Amino acid sequence: MTGEIYKTTKKAENPDDLISVSAYYEMNPEEDDRPENIKKELGVE
Repeated sequence: MTGEIYKTTKKAENPDDLISVSAYYEMNPEEDDRPENIKKELGVE
């Protein structure tokens, strides 16, 4: 989705389905349990 490339320790079964953490939280804001200071630092809220 974002074009970011990551090195993993295990080959992913479906590498096209992988997304970054920030993309996951963007798609699922109700799951975002990061501390407020981290969200502020990243400009999320």
